[in-house]
Amino acid sequence: MATVYFDAGHTRNTFDRGGGKGVRRNGRSYEEHDSNIDIAEHAEKILKSHGFDVHITSQSYASSESLTSRTNEANRANADLLVSIHANAGASSANGACIFHWPTSEDFANIWANQWEDADTGVGLHGNGKHAVRVGTWTNLHMVREAAMPAYLIEHGFMTNDHDFDYIFGSKKDSYRKQCAEVIAKSVCEYFGVDYKGGSTYTPNHQEKSHTVSNNVDWVGTDDKGKELIITGSYVNYYDTQRWSNPTGAKKRGYKWEIDNLYKVNGSLQYRVQDENNDLYFTTGRSDLVKVGGEYTKDESSGGSNPAPKSGEGIVDYMNRIGMDSSYSNRSDLAAQYGINGYQGTASQNMQLLDYISGSGSGSGKSISQMANEIIRGEHGSGHANRRQSLGISKSQYEKVRKEVNKRL
Repeated sequence: MATVYFDAGHTRNTFDRGGGKGVRRNGRSYEEHDSNIDIAEHAEKILKSHGFDVHITSQSYASSESLTSRTNEANRANADLLVSIHANAGASSANGACIFHWPTSEDFANIWANQWEDADTGVGLHGNGKHAVRVGTWTNLHMVREAAMPAYLIEHGFMTNDHDFDYIFGSKKDSYRKQCAEVIAKSVCEYFGVDYKGGSTYTPNHQEKSHTVSNNVDWVGTDDKGKELIITGSYVNYYDTQRWSNPTGAKKRGYKWEIDNLYKVNGSLQYRVQDENNDLYFTTGRSDLVKVGGEYTKDESSGGSNPAPKSGEGIVDYMNRIGMDSSYSNRSDLAAQYGINGYQGTASQNMQLLDYISGSGSGSGKSISQMANEIIRGEHGSGHANRRQSLGISKSQYEKVRKEVNKRL
């Protein structure tokens, strides 16, 4: 079944401190995130009952916001669909719900707009309800632009409008948030060709849930955000999701991450950390393997990209040298992530995988400028994962191409 990621826009309990979004009325603050997380969690519950693999981004439960981390989490999971959930703000006369989409990715937006009109929520559509993002304007939304899969941002009415406010935060909020979640769930089902079998009991409970990421993950929190997490053991594994099995990779003694947050995963401490490329990972909190240092500063030589292979070094020896699991099973998983289909451990496949892991291979034989031109001309489709696979280049090479494209747009 398809993998769907929801993102509850902005952050919790931060509006009065300037870290979130919301409105103030009659001396009271109303957090946009409260509505967003309620809708996301109820839509998640409905779709899981339909067999979908559904996740809510970890940053949806954070006290600080990183759009890059939110998008990267869905990208690393190879999600099939990403939906960011919001409420709008503007002039008091502005009203209605709408969905933002990439110009060439309108299918889900069309479905959602039709489902919204059929639902008769009490809040109309803003215009025709569908808005394409435009580079160079305020609609150039990060998550829609940078996601490797079809991505959409839904604004469920205007918090700043008297009529819409009553549905988002006022007397109608419980029934309205339930309907918002059901419209999303129905749209996802229609998008993937799954029969919708109805919703589930709505339980608005975001304040209790906001510190919990999943059944086996508990939010702990830390005052060390922004400090270094330094590896003191010979090496430690790191993961792209909150788990303890099948590590994404490993780093050696002395490597430093930036601490972002702290959790308990199956009862053991696990830090959420960010590397010098702003990629988000999870790693152990064991005091015999890592320690907290001073304020984090980016160090390009600290190991953000893996070292170049030595002359004549094979894939197994290279992975062992940099502390990665060199088993056939892990190599097969990595090959699939890099788009090396039908991995059997042949010499050519291993050389290709070595280029990807080390970041030393270009794959295409073309310059960064040439590849950027091809992407702008639409020769490699949409979505970063598809474009990189079409070009046949490593992640580090593709990042250079992506930056060149963004400079020109």
